[in-house]
Amino acid sequence: MAKKVINAFNSGEVSPYVYARQDNELYDKACLKMENFIPLEYGGVVKRPAAKFIYEQDGKQITYPFIFNIDTTYVLSFSNLKLTIFKDDAELLEITTVFEEAYLEDLKFVQSNDVLFISSGQYPVQVLTRTDNDVFSIEELDFKFPPINKEIDDLSIVSNSASGSATLTASRGYFQTSQINSFLVLKQRRDTTNTSIDIQSGGGFTDSINVSFCTYEAQVRRVGGNISGKTVIEKSVDGGKTFKEELILEDKTVNEATGDLQFYGDSGASYTTGQQGVTFNSTFKEGANTFVRLRHYPHSTNNNGKAGLHLKVTDPFVYGLFKILNVASDNSTTATGEWVSPIQDVIADYTARTWAATSDFTRGDKVYFSGELTIDTDFSGSGTTFKTFTNGGGVLYDEIIDITYDYINHDLYALSNTNKILKFSWHPTNETLTYETQRTLNYSDMYTGAVTGSDTVADQAHFGIAFLDTDTKSQKLYLLMRTQRSGGNTSGSRSVAQNSKQRITYIDVFGDSETSNITSATTLFTDESKSGVHTYALHGLGAGNGKFYWKAHYVYRTSSKDGQRIDRVSLSYDGSNHTTVTIHDEYGSSQKTTANGTFHTDDFQLMETKTSSSSNDTFVRDQLDTVYLNGYLISLNDLTNKLDWRNTSFGDVGINFSSDGATTLPDETYTGLALIPRIKTLGQTPLVIGNKYQIITHGSNTSNSQANLVKVGALASSSASDTFVAITTGMADTTFDHTNQSTDFATVKLHSDSIETAQDVDVIIIVQTRQDGASAKFRGISSDGNPAYYQCMKNITGSSDNIFSNQLLTGLFAERFPDITDVEEGAYSDKNGYPKCIAIHENRLCLAGTTNDPNRIWLSQIDDLNNFILGANDTDALDLKFNSLTQDEIKWLCSARELVIGTTANEWSLGSGSDNLPLTPTQLNLKRRSQYGSSKVQGTLVNSAILFLMRQGKKLREWYLQNNQEDYLAQDLAAIAEHITGTGITQIAVQNQPTTTVWLVRNDGVLVGLTYERESKTFAWHRHVFTGTVESVSVLPTSGDEDEVYLSIKRTSGTKRDLVKLDKHNWGSTHTSEYSGLDFYVKKTSHSSATVTGLDHLDGVTVTAKVNGVTETKTVSSGSITLGSTPSGATVYVGRTYTSTLAPLYLDADASIGSKKSIHHATIRFKDTLEAKVGQKETSTDDVKFGSTTQLNTEDAEVWLANHNEFLQTVYVVSNTPQPCEVLAMVVDVEGV
Repeated sequence: MAKKVINAFNSGEVSPYVYARQDNELYDKACLKMENFIPLEYGGVVKRPAAKFIYEQDGKQITYPFIFNIDTTYVLSFSNLKLTIFKDDAELLEITTVFEEAYLEDLKFVQSNDVLFISSGQYPVQVLTRTDNDVFSIEELDFKFPPINKEIDDLSIVSNSASGSATLTASRGYFQTSQINSFLVLKQRRDTTNTSIDIQSGGGFTDSINVSFCTYEAQVRRVGGNISGKTVIEKSVDGGKTFKEELILEDKTVNEATGDLQFYGDSGASYTTGQQGVTFNSTFKEGANTFVRLRHYPHSTNNNGKAGLHLKVTDPFVYGLFKILNVASDNSTTATGEWVSPIQDVIADYTARTWAATSDFTRGDKVYFSGELTIDTDFSGSGTTFKTFTNGGGVLYDEIIDITYDYINHDLYALSNTNKILKFSWHPTNETLTYETQRTLNYSDMYTGAVTGSDTVADQAHFGIAFLDTDTKSQKLYLLMRTQRSGGNTSGSRSVAQNSKQRITYIDVFGDSETSNITSATTLFTDESKSGVHTYALHGLGAGNGKFYWKAHYVYRTSSKDGQRIDRVSLSYDGSNHTTVTIHDEYGSSQKTTANGTFHTDDFQLMETKTSSSSNDTFVRDQLDTVYLNGYLISLNDLTNKLDWRNTSFGDVGINFSSDGATTLPDETYTGLALIPRIKTLGQTPLVIGNKYQIITHGSNTSNSQANLVKVGALASSSASDTFVAITTGMADTTFDHTNQSTDFATVKLHSDSIETAQDVDVIIIVQTRQDGASAKFRGISSDGNPAYYQCMKNITGSSDNIFSNQLLTGLFAERFPDITDVEEGAYSDKNGYPKCIAIHENRLCLAGTTNDPNRIWLSQIDDLNNFILGANDTDALDLKFNSLTQDEIKWLCSARELVIGTTANEWSLGSGSDNLPLTPTQLNLKRRSQYGSSKVQGTLVNSAILFLMRQGKKLREWYLQNNQEDYLAQDLAAIAEHITGTGITQIAVQNQPTTTVWLVRNDGVLVGLTYERESKTFAWHRHVFTGTVESVSVLPTSGDEDEVYLSIKRTSGTKRDLVKLDKHNWGSTHTSEYSGLDFYVKKTSHSSATVTGLDHLDGVTVTAKVNGVTETKTVSSGSITLGSTPSGATVYVGRTYTSTLAPLYLDADASIGSKKSIHHATIRFKDTLEAKVGQKETSTDDVKFGSTTQLNTEDAEVWLANHNEFLQTVYVVSNTPQPCEVLAMVVDVEGV
């Protein structure tokens, strides 16, 4: 017989894989089972503290501590859209939050004084602030300057206001609804008055300069005589509305000692660099909405000179910060919001004045020139006369209703009033038109059965023709037609017909090439004009940007007024055979029609005019045809002989003709408009990434012919590489070898099915005209479509001899850019994602890991936690992206000696590279330290090490610097207890007192503990189970000797959760009144009633009532129980019992492994224990006979066992009553059989 001595259990519960490792030094201290016992650093174990009931709540809860100081702490309980705050175990208040239950486990926290920052990855960073004693508020983090994602290419934006509320209009459909509440930074080049100010002042203040997000220079000097007094810098942080003194630049007044006047230094008529004077250079970049100015207060005596006041900003840009508050729909060109920090000007500041030679201009005046429209020579080369086309034997047609351009085959189609469709070929290289053929529309065949009632076939007419620019597959020609009823007013083909019906039809113009007549059509929709108050007629079908535009002419019959509108609708195909077309409401939410459905044009009004008329059938001859170009709507105005350019909200953009000062077309009758791409040969010009090009082939052998590159427009490619488009059709995919070309040319893969549209290209605008009884003719108009803006740099006196181009060359005027092209997107939005990780390191707020930038980290300015403006100063913010081999998603940040960053594949450290230097933009060292990979659970600093879970959530690694070397180690703390973390861990919290214990919540709701004392090499795992599943754990430090542990536990049924707090290890000395030993317990002191209430959370549960230490079993009903007797002034605990179980590893003595053993006797050393059970099997234990049944026992207790003969033997210690129990050691008699 041998005695097996076990004097410590502080290796904790271990994996079954080490049950046979007797050679391991940890074996004799390890356990088969340690459940609801906690191992101590000293070696023994103590029964897990009881759990006091605090609060019940419906739905999942995640708890976290808020620590103002060691004496003022709070428990935060986050649930679905709600935060409940507890102080001293009592509910303090509830606050509404943005956090939904599904994302509660994604929350990460970092605290600075009385402010808690919360990241989630799903919502903007939230800030919980303790504004006063027990007063809290939560709101979105308000950035002084937000982290920036990237600069947006191929985008220009104009604003209707430089400050306050504004609407931004983009050059393309950039804005998305997912950008609401996000930021844009718009960089606008500074104008003259916002760059520097240099004046001579006898007193007063200068103009102000916008210094938002910039530094500046200020100087005062003496000019032309004696000058004394005080000069100060005044600052405004409300956009220049109110100013306060910021600092005294110089104060030269009467010398109190001598009575003499003190004077400013060196005189100088104007400022020069290095000139003597008093100069201030700001060090730190200013905040948003900040303006500065200088003010001089002269002394009343001996002032015969002036103060030279100088202000200057060296940064060439004004940085406007805009918060988007509303976007109507995805891919919108407009967004509304607020300027957090203003820009300097908008287009309206320029358009108020145009340049004239005889006008005087003052420095800072702003002028504009509209976009240029130049009347081209005609296509036959005979000056500006119209081009007339004939069939070689006379007039080809009498009147053209509308024209349109086929972007696929580069043909121009015309619709005549003789029911013909005419086709012309366009030759892009020499810009000529050639007549090809014509086809007749056969109404009877096309619309048999479609005309009903009093409609007549003979009265049908077409009034519009268009190809849809986004229809690159079906090649359908769309026709706008009207069926006129009998008896209506039919005077003139453009008359408004009462009660007429409108139709959009389409035909396949390439499907009947052998037939002279077009005999089939499909009707997309019909519209019956109103027969009551007013009637409609549609004219001039135009298309662009995937939308149709037409003019709706209507008559107010009762008021003798008529007018017009331009309507806009969107079409989308079914994606296959293009036979189903959907028309979308541009101004409402409902879909208006499907194929052959009813459509009412008044639902889509874009622009409306009303004019007095003596007849209710007068045709208004403006806005005859509308096309789309570069974000503009261009309408043909036959009344004014102009092209009206408007934005998509139909605001005038001020583009006029400039050739020879003309603003109108020749006085003719106009009917139609079309856009034709104009190409520019680049020759040897190198390719520019991001631009799109077309290929014009030369020669018959297309597979080997030379190719010129022609620029279609500065459109962003859909991928990183350039997009090249073949302008010719029928070309097979082929690789072109650009022989004899610059080496900068790339090999181009041509795709014959890739067709560019007319938008965002240089175009010729074709205006078609007619003359009564003669042929229709065409005219070409070239457009740059870009207004130009200028600012006066010096005062100018008007003269008829002034020439603007000379003034521009000599610097009297400088070009300005109120249409902003330098646009940067905020890093955080629904579109880009929000930071998932957060920390504070070296007084910088660190945010990291968004959906779009999972391996990017932003660090704020030092001591300015919401300011992320970048720069080279030591205090400026940083923006870093990992150069990793994979897309290394950041999972957590932890501030230690360096900022430690856990990612999906690696662990990194970010620091200065020296313990003696701080991290700065110019002094940083980002290194990969290990390659384990992390889960999303927050890494935690424990003493000098960081504990983190590997990406599977099972292995807990201890990451620490090895012996002050540069190498970091990350040992697996669960190596000998791989089972303990189950299927994964969801949360970690650390209790530092009385013993360092790492608490971990397992996926299955088991609470796992790790007694962690690195100095004594104690790493002991233990498990804790409750009635219900643990979902969250948090720890509050106290000013006492123990930290407090709080748990959120989901009940076994239903959705209720209980917030509980574990009792102290050192619970006191009187077990009858100070020790509970029950879970979810309620305590009553000085209780003198047989009824115990306040047990609603235990309703229907069988509980144990402990009255002055004596227990009885009861069932809770209606939130209360009735005791067996009425106590007097008793301490009563009511709650659930729980069982604690301890079993050391299998007991082998000498060489007994592999042999059966019997254990019939053991001596167990208990401390402060009232009741316990012992046995060879967990399910078969006997009570220990202690010396006292009423007082706590600290003694060696002998126990006699069943003496089973087994290969594997151990001794179980079980505590299943609500009484204290501690085990220090055991000696077991082991006998081989």
